[in-house]
Amino acid sequence: MTTTTTDQFIHHPSFNQRILLEESGCIVHSCDSIFSTVDLKEQPVTALFPIVESLYLNLEQIQLGALPLRFPGVESISERLPGIYDFSFVRLQLKGQSYILWSIYDYTELYIELRKYQQQKNELDMYCEHLEQRFKDIQTPEDVLNDR
Repeated sequence: MTTTTTDQFIHHPSFNQRILLEESGCIVHSCDSIFSTVDLKEQPVTALFPIVESLYLNLEQIQLGALPLRFPGVESISERLPGIYDFSFVRLQLKGQSYILWSIYDYTELYIELRKYQQQKNELDMYCEHLEQRFKDIQTPEDVLNDR
Protein backbone atom coordinates (compact mmCIF):
# COMPACT_ATOMS: atom_id res chain seq x y z
CA MET A 1 0.00 0.00 0.00
CA THR A 2 1.35 3.44 -0.98
CA THR A 3 1.08 6.31 1.47
CA THR A 4 1.73 10.02 1.17
CA THR A 5 2.65 12.39 3.97
CA THR A 6 1.23 15.86 4.53
CA ASP A 7 2.92 17.43 7.54
CA GLN A 8 2.51 14.90 10.37
CA PHE A 9 -0.59 13.25 8.85
CA ILE A 10 -0.27 10.05 6.88
CA HIS A 11 -2.86 9.59 4.13
CA HIS A 12 -3.68 6.06 3.05
CA PRO A 13 -5.31 5.25 -0.29
CA SER A 14 -8.41 3.67 1.21
CA PHE A 15 -12.15 4.01 0.72
CA ASN A 16 -13.58 4.73 4.16
CA GLN A 17 -12.75 5.55 7.74
CA ARG A 18 -14.76 5.61 10.94
CA ILE A 19 -13.98 7.94 13.82
CA LEU A 20 -15.59 7.68 17.26
CA LEU A 21 -16.17 11.03 18.95
CA GLU A 22 -17.05 11.82 22.55
CA GLU A 23 -19.97 14.13 23.30
CA SER A 24 -17.46 16.99 23.51
CA GLY A 25 -16.32 16.24 19.95
CA CYS A 26 -12.95 14.79 20.92
CA ILE A 27 -11.56 11.86 18.96
CA VAL A 28 -11.67 8.65 21.00
CA HIS A 29 -10.84 6.02 18.40
CA SER A 30 -10.44 5.56 14.64
CA CYS A 31 -9.61 2.78 12.23
CA ASP A 32 -7.14 5.22 10.56
CA SER A 33 -7.71 3.86 7.07
CA ILE A 34 -7.67 7.23 5.25
CA PHE A 35 -5.54 9.32 7.62
CA SER A 36 -3.84 8.77 10.94
CA THR A 37 -5.46 10.10 14.11
CA VAL A 38 -2.73 8.83 16.46
CA ASP A 39 -1.54 12.36 17.28
CA LEU A 40 -5.10 13.73 17.28
CA LYS A 41 -6.64 11.65 20.07
CA GLU A 42 -8.53 13.59 22.71
CA GLN A 43 -8.51 16.73 20.59
CA PRO A 44 -11.76 18.38 19.48
CA VAL A 45 -12.58 17.43 15.91
CA THR A 46 -14.06 20.89 15.32
CA ALA A 47 -10.62 22.51 15.76
CA LEU A 48 -8.95 19.97 13.47
CA PHE A 49 -11.52 19.88 10.66
CA PRO A 50 -13.23 23.23 9.92
CA ILE A 51 -15.77 21.44 7.71
CA VAL A 52 -17.00 19.46 10.73
CA GLU A 53 -17.08 22.60 12.86
CA SER A 54 -19.71 24.04 10.52
CA LEU A 55 -21.82 20.88 10.95
CA TYR A 56 -21.32 20.32 14.66
CA LEU A 57 -24.46 22.04 15.95
CA ASN A 58 -26.47 19.57 13.83
CA LEU A 59 -24.42 16.67 15.20
CA GLU A 60 -25.12 17.55 18.82
CA GLN A 61 -28.85 17.21 18.12
CA ILE A 62 -28.68 13.67 16.70
CA GLN A 63 -30.84 11.37 18.81
CA LEU A 64 -29.96 7.82 19.78
CA GLY A 65 -31.62 5.44 17.31
CA ALA A 66 -32.14 8.14 14.67
CA LEU A 67 -31.15 7.58 11.08
CA PRO A 68 -27.62 8.71 10.22
CA LEU A 69 -27.20 12.37 9.33
CA ARG A 70 -25.67 12.35 5.81
CA PHE A 71 -23.68 14.96 3.93
CA PRO A 72 -22.86 13.85 0.36
CA GLY A 73 -20.21 15.43 -1.83
CA VAL A 74 -18.46 17.44 0.88
CA GLU A 75 -15.41 19.11 -0.61
CA SER A 76 -12.69 19.51 1.96
CA ILE A 77 -9.65 21.69 1.42
CA SER A 78 -8.16 20.80 4.79
CA GLU A 79 -4.61 19.52 4.48
CA ARG A 80 -5.56 16.71 6.84
CA LEU A 81 -8.41 15.53 4.62
CA PRO A 82 -8.17 16.99 1.10
CA GLY A 83 -10.73 15.67 -1.37
CA ILE A 84 -14.44 15.09 -1.87
CA TYR A 85 -16.20 12.86 0.62
CA ASP A 86 -19.56 11.61 1.77
CA PHE A 87 -19.92 12.01 5.54
CA SER A 88 -22.41 10.36 7.82
CA PHE A 89 -22.89 10.79 11.54
CA VAL A 90 -24.86 8.62 13.94
CA ARG A 91 -25.22 8.56 17.72
CA LEU A 92 -24.17 5.35 19.49
CA GLN A 93 -24.48 4.13 23.07
CA LEU A 94 -21.49 2.03 24.14
CA LYS A 95 -21.09 0.78 27.72
CA GLY A 96 -23.58 3.39 28.92
CA GLN A 97 -21.78 6.30 27.28
CA SER A 98 -22.98 8.29 24.26
CA TYR A 99 -20.73 8.79 21.23
CA ILE A 100 -20.99 10.12 17.71
CA LEU A 101 -19.69 7.87 14.94
CA TRP A 102 -18.31 9.84 11.98
CA SER A 103 -18.06 7.75 8.82
CA ILE A 104 -15.99 9.16 5.97
CA TYR A 105 -16.33 7.72 2.46
CA ASP A 106 -13.67 8.83 -0.01
CA TYR A 107 -15.38 9.47 -3.35
CA THR A 108 -12.83 12.02 -4.57
CA GLU A 109 -12.04 10.28 -7.87
CA LEU A 110 -15.69 9.49 -8.53
CA TYR A 111 -16.81 13.09 -7.95
CA ILE A 112 -13.96 14.40 -10.14
CA GLU A 113 -14.98 12.07 -12.98
CA LEU A 114 -18.64 12.98 -12.47
CA ARG A 115 -17.80 16.69 -12.80
CA LYS A 116 -15.83 16.01 -16.00
CA TYR A 117 -18.72 13.99 -17.41
CA GLN A 118 -21.24 16.71 -16.52
CA GLN A 119 -19.05 19.38 -18.13
CA GLN A 120 -18.72 17.31 -21.33
CA LYS A 121 -22.46 16.64 -21.37
CA ASN A 122 -23.24 20.35 -20.95
CA GLU A 123 -20.87 21.24 -23.80
CA LEU A 124 -22.42 18.58 -26.04
CA ASP A 125 -25.96 19.77 -25.20
CA MET A 126 -24.99 23.34 -26.08
CA TYR A 127 -23.44 22.22 -29.38
CA CYS A 128 -26.56 20.19 -30.25
CA GLU A 129 -28.77 23.22 -29.55
CA HIS A 130 -26.52 25.31 -31.78
CA LEU A 131 -26.79 22.74 -34.60
CA GLU A 132 -30.56 22.54 -34.25
CA GLN A 133 -30.82 26.31 -34.57
CA ARG A 134 -28.55 26.33 -37.62
CA PHE A 135 -30.65 23.64 -39.35
CA LYS A 136 -33.87 25.54 -38.58
CA ASP A 137 -32.40 28.58 -40.34
CA ILE A 138 -31.59 26.60 -43.51
CA GLN A 139 -34.35 26.96 -46.07
CA THR A 140 -32.66 26.77 -49.46
CA PRO A 141 -29.69 24.89 -51.00
CA GLU A 142 -27.79 28.20 -51.06
CA ASP A 143 -28.25 28.49 -47.26
CA VAL A 144 -26.47 25.14 -46.85
CA LEU A 145 -23.51 26.30 -48.94
CA ASN A 146 -23.30 29.70 -47.23
CA ASP A 147 -23.69 28.34 -43.68
CA ARG A 148 -20.55 28.57 -41.60
